[in-house]
Amino acid sequence: MVGACVLGACVSPASEGEPAPPPQGSEWEVLFDGGDLSQWKAGIFGEDPEFELVEDGVVIPQGVPLAGLTYQGTAPSPPFEAEFEVTKEYGADFFFAVTFPVRGEHLTLVLGGWGGVVCGLSCIDGEDASGNATRTIKNFPDGSRYRVRLAVTDERVRVDLDGERLLDADLRGRKLELRPEVDPSVPFGVASFATQTILHRVRARQLEPGDIEP
Repeated sequence: MVGACVLGACVSPASEGEPAPPPQGSEWEVLFDGGDLSQWKAGIFGEDPEFELVEDGVVIPQGVPLAGLTYQGTAPSPPFEAEFEVTKEYGADFFFAVTFPVRGEHLTLVLGGWGGVVCGLSCIDGEDASGNATRTIKNFPDGSRYRVRLAVTDERVRVDLDGERLLDADLRGRKLELRPEVDPSVPFGVASFATQTILHRVRARQLEPGDIEP
């Protein structure tokens, strides 16, 4: 059995041009291999849904309203990079959100919130993704699989979706905070809202200062 979770989103506008080459960093550490959930537990967002392991991942069911899993090992800390493979099966809101540490606080990356199309970071300067400058609009058809790459330093968050830049947020001088609905995801966890998702893979690695250029 595993728990559920909710959350709001904030994203910065996509940068123009091609993404910079990926930082080198250290060796990748696999946090979820598609089958072993021993290092993850359900986030308690309300009800306690079942998380079913399937052939190539774990089903995060439609929560009431949220469902999610929180990593129980040592969470990555900035500067770091994390990569997720996830499928949106069906639903009407965000199919993927990841809460992560940054600058002594936490932020949440949300994909497909506010009716299924808003992406972004929550929260920056008191506004979630639907209301701050990181807001980006993208459609996510049911049944689609994505590779999400998240790079985090204390000054910047970058996100690539299937190899294309989605978000590049400058955090300097910004107030960072977390929406209370996603507290169960702290310090590092994933969630969906009113949407069924399959989480296939999670891996992370530490970066060196300067690996992510301004």
